[in-house]
Amino acid sequence: LPFTDVAADAWYTDTVRYAYENSLMNGTSATAFSPSVATSRAMIVQLLYNMEGRPEVTYKPIFTDVKEDAWYADAVIWAYENGVTTGSSDTTFSPDAGCTRGQVATFLWRSQGEPAASGSNPFKDVAKGAWYEKAVLWAVANNVTNGMGEGTFAPDGTCTRGQIVTFLYRAYN
Repeated sequence: LPFTDVAADAWYTDTVRYAYENSLMNGTSATAFSPSVATSRAMIVQLLYNMEGRPEVTYKPIFTDVKEDAWYADAVIWAYENGVTTGSSDTTFSPDAGCTRGQVATFLWRSQGEPAASGSNPFKDVAKGAWYEKAVLWAVANNVTNGMGEGTFAPDGTCTRGQIVTFLYRAYN
């Protein structure tokens, strides 16, 4: 890896390597990956779109905050058309907003076709009936995540670049 900020023994090194070698995610510069930097909603749908091989889409002005020339426009349109996202409101996507761990789990779960989730909820901060509960249960059952430790998932915490490539790698492999 060309990234000086990804230690050989870091928990995310293999997943960063996978994302980089498969052209799924670039660094923030030629020598930095920035694994602890927060991700945006645009970044996660772009990664999912990349994982799906960047299928061709036709731009539609679905969200007022997603312009046709935005680097993430095709990814957002793909995600909307495939039920991965419904937006942050009926008219907005909020591409620059931080993507929470609950949102990432939900986007991944939806991208997999919303498979049934089984098992008990191991997290004290994932309330029964929360909009992301099924996605988190699916993520745990499929080893996409094991939480943040001490029985927490931190659903409202913003996902970092290191976490997001790890979630994607585990979900797709």
